[in-house]
Amino acid sequence: MTPYTNALAEATVVTFEQARAASKTTIDAQNRARQLRDAAVSLARKGFRVFPLVPNAKTPAIDDWKERACNDPAKVQRMWTEALSDEPIDYNIGIATGNGLFVIDVDDKGGKSGSRSLRNLEQSIGALPVTLTAGTPSGGWHIYLRADPKAWIPNSVGKLGEGLDIRGDGGYVVAPGSVIDDRSYTIEVDVDVADSFEEWTDLVSAPRPAERIAAPTIDLDLPEAVTAATKWLQRHAELAIEGAGGDATTIRVANRVLDHGISVDQGLDLMLDHWNDRCSPPWDADELRRKVENAERYRQSPVGAGSAELEFDDVSDEVGKADTLAQTEGHSPANEFPRATPADLSNPQEISKRHWIVEGLLFSTFLTGVIAPGGTGKTNFALALLLSIVTGRSEISGVPIKERTRAWYWNQEDDKDELRRRLAATAQLHRVAADDLLLDGTPALFLDSGVDQPLVLVSRGPGGKLAPTLAVDAVIQRIRINQIGVWIIDPLVEFHEADENNNPEMALVWRTVRRVAVEANCAVMVVAHTRKPLGASAEGHTGDVNSLRGAGAQGGVMRLAVTLSTMTAKEAAALKVPAGQKGRFVKVEGAKHNLTAKDAAPVWFENVGVVIANGEEVGAMRPAQFGLIAKARPPLGDRAEALLAAFWSALRKKRAFETYLSTEEWEAEAWPIWAEAGSSASKVRENIRKCRSSLEEKGVVKKEKRNQWVAIYPEGPEEPEVES
Repeated sequence: MTPYTNALAEATVVTFEQARAASKTTIDAQNRARQLRDAAVSLARKGFRVFPLVPNAKTPAIDDWKERACNDPAKVQRMWTEALSDEPIDYNIGIATGNGLFVIDVDDKGGKSGSRSLRNLEQSIGALPVTLTAGTPSGGWHIYLRADPKAWIPNSVGKLGEGLDIRGDGGYVVAPGSVIDDRSYTIEVDVDVADSFEEWTDLVSAPRPAERIAAPTIDLDLPEAVTAATKWLQRHAELAIEGAGGDATTIRVANRVLDHGISVDQGLDLMLDHWNDRCSPPWDADELRRKVENAERYRQSPVGAGSAELEFDDVSDEVGKADTLAQTEGHSPANEFPRATPADLSNPQEISKRHWIVEGLLFSTFLTGVIAPGGTGKTNFALALLLSIVTGRSEISGVPIKERTRAWYWNQEDDKDELRRRLAATAQLHRVAADDLLLDGTPALFLDSGVDQPLVLVSRGPGGKLAPTLAVDAVIQRIRINQIGVWIIDPLVEFHEADENNNPEMALVWRTVRRVAVEANCAVMVVAHTRKPLGASAEGHTGDVNSLRGAGAQGGVMRLAVTLSTMTAKEAAALKVPAGQKGRFVKVEGAKHNLTAKDAAPVWFENVGVVIANGEEVGAMRPAQFGLIAKARPPLGDRAEALLAAFWSALRKKRAFETYLSTEEWEAEAWPIWAEAGSSASKVRENIRKCRSSLEEKGVVKKEKRNQWVAIYPEGPEEPEVES
């Protein structure tokens, strides 16, 4: 380790008194607001220029924060105080950097290697001095340093190395004492801010940008300028896409519009009318105004100065204009999407494995669709699957549970009492007790209804614009806090205000749900309706992801999907089910297999009535056994019992909804039982073959098709006959 990292590792964790108090996660909101205000005042007294950030967030709470950031304790006190009530406001705290103060942001989250990059730099140019250092909620560091105030230190992302960002002139950092999702920024090394060594200052500094070039005053918003800007927005302007450099794109577009000789107000109107609705997602009008105003404020040339050149459609200077502002806002265009990443075939053994909860069905950070017409029992299917996941018992749902985890079901069709009835029936049917719904002593299953208070993830705001709601962040936080591995929403149509038949609007809905899966690191199952009306034939939608109701592009977002359908007359005849009973059976069939090989074998479930403790009969679902003989199977010898047990053991290891076992799979599972010392491989294989033939002769297993075996009796030992 280098001198600085040694000092950091050995440093006693000491905080400012107020910052330490503000960092506690158990205090109530009123005390937190007061202590955040005290922490801000304390930081101001220490010479830091502070300003308010949005509560529980990192974004400025005021537009003109660069001008209003100050180290005057009295002014700071007023910033964090309600004018009328004199009550404290729970703003987080921002520290403005620049004028000689800069911060090295060391980031190790998401696979980044900021700590390693820092060590490499220290070994290359010399160790950093021991200085004030803060810890971030994600496990990173903010290292505070001072340089000559005359030096220009631009903001940058990854310029010094992966996971190393710089906050300098025109930038800011979140201050110690601030809290994000109940996790605090804390002081890790409580010393004064040290002077940066010359080598480090030279590394982070750059020539100061040229002053704005004066130009002759021109008339703005002329009719021909408005026409030209409108045509450019409609035909040529790139669209802002969230997560793909959308901020920098918006700045470039705004600068381009202003280049035409358009004022900020007119430019905002033009972008709202001819550009914004096509962005993903569209900007809120107030947010877009701030972007256009910032573009005008930080331009290197006056508005309209480039109008003479626009006739030739030269855009060579646009990137530079956006780069200046992007750096001011903490972005580095050199690292913006899209980047060309070289393919890497080295060390494939280090590639992380897929995180399956239910193999072939539920995968962390991905979406699974369940597509079903009304009345097929999708709620009962979801509850059986949930109990299977939270207990780790595969036999409840008939699918292999790869990881026992917590789960959350939000249903907006049934009220809470109805959900409790169905859960009680399903638990009783599968002998699940109350204690089985605990994992490590804490609740493992969460059940909520949106009938009284709907959960809306995407809604329409003023002017009819569609956007994700604040509830999305709340859902992500709840999943993280409760360590939930699976979230099921049912049905999708009740969770948004989009037009189901509008592809762009439904794409926003699905991206929002995918965001929950990614940011909360959980598997999300979305239950949705088919195009077919209630009671229509199921044959047209089974196994078809495109049967999802509404816009046709929805199926492209989910990576896995299954369909639910009731038994048809043809299927009942083939399975020897009486016509009057076929309505009890539901078929689950794979409809999309992006992450698995296609599985041709559907799985059947049966809806049965269960009398629960209140005396009422309620429906519940279990894996169907109509293809299995109901009476006790014939008695078997020890070897045959062991071979049959190997069959079920191998089947449980397969993907969800697989009922067939190949000869090779069965033999591999059974091999250790017959592999006696000194026996040749051919002898072992022959013994297994003879025992398997015996099971087939007794009607215990059946060879359905070439190299595929299926069980005739349910799993379990034979039941002895009872003498009369």
